[in-house]
Amino acid sequence: MTYLKGGCLVAIGVLIGMLITGFVKWPPQQSSDWAAWMQAIGAIVGIAIAIAIPAWQQLISQRRERVVAASGFRATTQVAKIGLDLVRDAVNAVENINDAWLYFQNDFHDAHFSQVADLLSTANIHALPTQKAVISYVDARRHYGECVDRIRIFARQCLAPGDQYEYDRDMLQESFVNLASDVNALINQCTLLERGVSS
Repeated sequence: MTYLKGGCLVAIGVLIGMLITGFVKWPPQQSSDWAAWMQAIGAIVGIAIAIAIPAWQQLISQRRERVVAASGFRATTQVAKIGLDLVRDAVNAVENINDAWLYFQNDFHDAHFSQVADLLSTANIHALPTQKAVISYVDARRHYGECVDRIRIFARQCLAPGDQYEYDRDMLQESFVNLASDVNALINQCTLLERGVSS
């Protein structure tokens, strides 16, 4: 897009430069010279308009396409962020056994995690705008699944935590950090897309 703008500006600048150079080198002497110069100016303005209008239309079209792609991508990214928030609540709760027990008795709803997993699995990967977005999305989906599996282990063990509690907690935190990194990468890709920056 910046190449398009730059190319139009260069072309128009060259035409104006040629006009000024010609005017300085061969200034009009008579009225017929003025008529020829007006005709030349009109031709250059016409050429400039012929260059600028299609370029402007293409720029508008690219912006429209970018907005449409960004809105779909933003929705996909938002689903991943909702999953991250659900996992964050669980990670915070399992910091100690008492909070974990309260969380799994009162606040944990397995259906919420399943709904996000279903939404993540239905996104059209082929519609994602960049290769980095695809990689981040696939990684986010995988790490979300790992987090949910570990959270479900905690849900089963909350009444009688075993020797593996600290290990399971550490593994959940590791998966959560990976998920957070993936979601941040998706958000960055979405922001770049909205700005029109290719990555």
